[in-house]
Amino acid sequence: MDYGKKFVDALLRWELLAESRTDSATKAETFKKSYGGIHVEAAICDKDRYSFLFSGLRIESVAGNVSEQRLLVCANRLISTIDYLTENLALIEFDQQNGVVQIRSSKPVPKKDGYHYFEILFSNKNTCSVHRYQKLASEHSRRRIPVLMTRDTLERLIDDIIALWLSE
Repeated sequence: MDYGKKFVDALLRWELLAESRTDSATKAETFKKSYGGIHVEAAICDKDRYSFLFSGLRIESVAGNVSEQRLLVCANRLISTIDYLTENLALIEFDQQNGVVQIRSSKPVPKKDGYHYFEILFSNKNTCSVHRYQKLASEHSRRRIPVLMTRDTLERLIDDIIALWLSE
């Protein structure tokens, strides 16, 4: 499969230009690649030879909608497969009306002023997004924050998500 390796290799060759940042909140620039019916997109804040600082990852397959049952199976497999992030993941909510599964860090990382956590939204329209958030104790809202990942971890994350769609 190696979609993750192909994406990361292309991303390493890509020139990150400070003047073309598209996400004003995180100062990120969007990098997109397609591999057949698979589209991978990352909002990159910074990078070096070994790692990436990104504020979002989105993977989409053009393979049509997924049934509710399949969506839940994929979400549970995702939770058990992705055990290499800084926190374990847990199924938080299944929105049957909109066909979206919300997965988050089961135990967010406590910080002095609040906590940090991953959120993965897995949709019946074959889309998956990965973000990291900061929730301040003094505020009701959250804000998206960049996450640092090694190239190996990013490759693996992309491959694991795509493998869920391609598996039966």
